[in-house]
Amino acid sequence: MNSELQSGVRVRAVGPHGKLGVVSPASCVERSALEAGCRALGKLNGWKVATSPVALLQAEGGFAGNAAMRAAALMEMWQREDVDAVICSRGGYGSNYLLPLLDFDALRLMPKAFVGYSDNTCLLLALERAGLVAFHGPMVASDFACGRADECSFRAALGGQALDLSFSEGSEVETLVAGEARGTITGGCLSVVATSLGTPWEIETEGRILFLEDVNERPYRIDRMLRHLLLAGKFSRVRGIVFGKMRGFASPQQANCRLAGDPAG
Repeated sequence: MNSELQSGVRVRAVGPHGKLGVVSPASCVERSALEAGCRALGKLNGWKVATSPVALLQAEGGFAGNAAMRAAALMEMWQREDVDAVICSRGGYGSNYLLPLLDFDALRLMPKAFVGYSDNTCLLLALERAGLVAFHGPMVASDFACGRADECSFRAALGGQALDLSFSEGSEVETLVAGEARGTITGGCLSVVATSLGTPWEIETEGRILFLEDVNERPYRIDRMLRHLLLAGKFSRVRGIVFGKMRGFASPQQANCRLAGDPAG
């Protein structure tokens, strides 16, 4: 996503020796994974890493602390003068509990980039609605800990550098409708995007490039969510659509075998 939204709000670039703040807005995280991810982050660009004191909490329901604690931790990390950007430790579930507890006016006073994906998509959408900058990007314990983060694009995004995302012939990228589009990217996890509809933090797609991805979803559920977005008018004025790879995607044959006994089908 661009470091400048349509509102014109810009965030400071995270240059060499900058500091990243790590928070856990959703599910609890394992200490070993968080520490491994922080070590990997610390090797990039000479960056320093500050972890929230409550990032490793484990509360009932598998959350990283109760909602008030997680919201307060995010606010505290965001408002630190020495922290240049905030990145999530992992996703899971529970970040939607934070939405009514965050002070978006206070966040706007210190604009900085926020990075996450999966369940944290709801925070990305809410921050975008508030005119702030949010990146759908790798998380500490989920990606940096196991070496699957694209470090080059991560450094470029936080550093405010241009990034070439062109794809060569024969790559896994398939063009469904040819054309050219330019605009701010929005979106994220399809199931979270769909459930944003009807809330104060509903996704805004007009004039933007819509990006969608998800994991472990059956074809008919993906179809239902896409149809929901279509009926809500979220595809009518987009400039382009990027559909990400669905990890854990059930094949049509597998899904059809389950539908007969699945009330949800």
